[in-house]
Amino acid sequence: MFTLASMIRRVHMRTRSLLPVLSIVLSITGWSQTSVTVLQPDSTDGMDASVYSCVPCGYANSNFGYIPGLHALAWTNQGASSMVRSLLRFPLDTIPPEDVVLTAHLSLHHDPISNENSHSSLSGPNSGLVQRITSAWDEHTVTWNTQPSTTAIGQVFIPATTSPTQDLLDIDVTDLVIAMMEQGDHGFMLRLETESYYRSLVLASSDHPDKDLHPELVITHVSGLAGIGTHTLRPFRIHPNPSEGKLIVDVPYPFRTIEVVDALGRVAHAIAPSYPGPLSVDLSVLPRGTYVMRIHTDTGSQGRRLVLH
Repeated sequence: MFTLASMIRRVHMRTRSLLPVLSIVLSITGWSQTSVTVLQPDSTDGMDASVYSCVPCGYANSNFGYIPGLHALAWTNQGASSMVRSLLRFPLDTIPPEDVVLTAHLSLHHDPISNENSHSSLSGPNSGLVQRITSAWDEHTVTWNTQPSTTAIGQVFIPATTSPTQDLLDIDVTDLVIAMMEQGDHGFMLRLETESYYRSLVLASSDHPDKDLHPELVITHVSGLAGIGTHTLRPFRIHPNPSEGKLIVDVPYPFRTIEVVDALGRVAHAIAPSYPGPLSVDLSVLPRGTYVMRIHTDTGSQGRRLVLH
């Protein structure tokens, strides 16, 4: 089954020799434009590092921002516990801050040249977590003892691998990327869900000699939704969001129309003009997925991300 992210990846594989950031316009409808941006930076533009806990090895205060691997590992070294976590950050400033992010998918590839050789579930499942980093770090100086803070809010679970060389493709990190856009972009941390040896995830970093294996982030976003017109509109609320289809839209101003737009920029549902106040909306007939709800007034337009599940 092909996802939008996997289809875009195929296009990017044919063009990545030209540039590490690829933007594709999917549609232009009215005031809005739906685009997909593929971020796959190399060793020059990429920012990633692994941090190692092993004290007898001298690793806990050592920097590993230059290695070709991006590991999440729980093992032993010289008879001591050796945990490894990895940090990575993409240049999200390539996405206009006023855009609405619809989806974001992270892909990580197995590292075939690693000394660790392959993923391992020797002592139990090697399931992992992708967490949002909440403080600054530098790939050239970060160590285990200086690793940045993270939050478990919105963390993404990675199922245990089913083969020793499995790629981890299309990990849904949409909520994490939205939080980064809104609260500050310090990147992702990759770690094992259970840091109990012996288990590992062995992946490639942006320093890997094979550029096809570099970490990749595919973001679908919509522009032309916020602040269009003579003034900035007050925010409107959608709740619950995510929703099973029946929701309340609280609009604090009169509007001309409300449109629900899918990821390709097509209007899937429209709502007639109304006065300010809570409005009951039933979108149960629409396919599950990510949409943008945009409101048009006489003076401007505004959009919000909506998830139907």
